[in-house]
Amino acid sequence: MSELLHSSINRWDPDYMGKLQGHMKTAFKFVMCVYKEYEDILRSQGRLFVLEEMIEEFKILVRTNLELVNWARGDNMPSFDEYLESGGAEIGTYATITCSIMGLGEIGKKEAFEWVRSRPKVAQVLAAKTRLMDDITDYEEDIGKGYTANALNYYIKQHGVTEEEAIKEFDKMIKDINKIVNEECLKTTHISRRVLNQIINYSRSLDVLYTSDDVYNHREGMLKEYITTLLVDPIHL
Repeated sequence: MSELLHSSINRWDPDYMGKLQGHMKTAFKFVMCVYKEYEDILRSQGRLFVLEEMIEEFKILVRTNLELVNWARGDNMPSFDEYLESGGAEIGTYATITCSIMGLGEIGKKEAFEWVRSRPKVAQVLAAKTRLMDDITDYEEDIGKGYTANALNYYIKQHGVTEEEAIKEFDKMIKDINKIVNEECLKTTHISRRVLNQIINYSRSLDVLYTSDDVYNHREGMLKEYITTLLVDPIHL
């Protein structure tokens, strides 16, 4: 079924759903509907180049998702580094950053989108951070349901360490990534500071979403409260 969805997304034709059925058909229709709204807004702004970037990033997300599913199903186990590269794209880091730049309006110039597509070091390490943090919190659940495509799982098998030892190594990697993000944002001068702030804020959001309470994966818990506080009942300064 994942292959069918990938094929339909790759064609990017709202009228072509191939043999999609059930929730896959619903998901495809939803994506087409959302991006049609984006298209209408961006066309009115004369910024359709943004839509092209967002579509391409979404296609990459779906393609890498299929790659992870195939790894989980098959006997071929990727190296930890291979998984981290594909997994970082699959988890939506690049697509999310691209979408956030779109939200800046005219400040989000074509050069900013091309910069993200070039996969600068700061974007790559943030993709890795997202994957590491998500897979730490999902590890028990993933393995429990037989889904092996998990960074912690691959690291444990590749390096012959315990779960506890692997998590300690991941924590070190994440701390190093935070330093790299700061360094890269300071020395990147050809990109708007507002765009770089989106990068920094994305990194900060991970520290909120992936806490010991796993805010991201338990949406009826603290995440709902955070969103309500931010958007429904904000503190006015």
